[in-house]
Amino acid sequence: PPEIGALTSLQFLDLSANELNGPIQPEIAALTSLTYFYLANNALTGPIPAEVCNLQNSPSFHLHADCDICGTPTISGCCDYCYN
Repeated sequence: PPEIGALTSLQFLDLSANELNGPIQPEIAALTSLTYFYLANNALTGPIPAEVCNLQNSPSFHLHADCDICGTPTISGCCDYCYN
């Protein structure tokens, strides 16, 4: 939900294997303290919003997701690891 953007102190978010579907919400980009974001093994549709990829500017940010939303090879280094 869009309200997730209010969790600005959140550092670790593991949403993997939750049967989530649809697009990744750009509000995730408001989580500027986020260091690990796991999305693998869901039915999410891409692409990953540019706002979320911009979190990669933080050297401690790591994104793991399914290859179909990361792209192959991963888009602009947005995903650290993609799962088939």
